[in-house]
Amino acid sequence: MNEMRIGWNKIFSVIMMACGIFIVTTSFVIGPSFNTVTGVVIALVGGLALANPTVVITTDEVQMRNLLGMTLKRYPVQEVEMRNGALYHNQKKVTGFWILDTKSEDVASFLADVKG
Repeated sequence: MNEMRIGWNKIFSVIMMACGIFIVTTSFVIGPSFNTVTGVVIALVGGLALANPTVVITTDEVQMRNLLGMTLKRYPVQEVEMRNGALYHNQKKVTGFWILDTKSEDVASFLADVKG
């Protein structure tokens, strides 16, 4: 167990993708409009949220990633702590887990294992 990948909640991602597809389908039936573009964007965001993790915890660092999978921020794992169901770095909240697909208790136990 070298790393823990935490993605968006699967139900949230699937609902977002389904809504986008519904909007695109309806706009093609009614006639192309600005809603066609909106539906494509919503479906794309839902698909990317389903495919890519947003937080990756390795033995050395905690990586925050965007929907495209690019690492935006890195935090040393020794400086990160779990408090009130969220990750904190230097007393600042990094992320909460209410919309992610992993329970905060699982992340806390993984961090405890990694820190030793």
